[in-house]
Amino acid sequence: MAQVVACFLGDRFRATVPVAANSPYWFEDRGGFIDCVGDTAVWTMFGQADEHFGSQDPGLECRDFWLDERGCDGVDGAVGLDLGDAPDECVEYQGCSATTRFCLYGAQYGHQIPGDYFAAATMAFFRSF
Repeated sequence: MAQVVACFLGDRFRATVPVAANSPYWFEDRGGFIDCVGDTAVWTMFGQADEHFGSQDPGLECRDFWLDERGCDGVDGAVGLDLGDAPDECVEYQGCSATTRFCLYGAQYGHQIPGDYFAAATMAFFRSF
């Protein structure tokens, strides 16, 4: 639901943090994607071994949707946020019309939130707006 809010109510919300969300099928329109309203900051998070989605990879689909929607410099235009177990587990993309972040967190969390940094990092993100 946080992704839907970010897109359709982007003129009412400053920031959202969708975690383990579905693929961006909400935003598809005749083979392309709709244009979202406003410029809500989006920090999307997915687990590397999210058993809920099986062989799908909605995390990368959602990341790519927001990179395109926010006009970011692309996947290579990422700066690490120094969160999690791997150096680039969480990144912020450059050149975007609104803050756009992505985390692909450790397999041990499955379909759950990354317990070691999620609460503090998310609240700091929201407070920055």
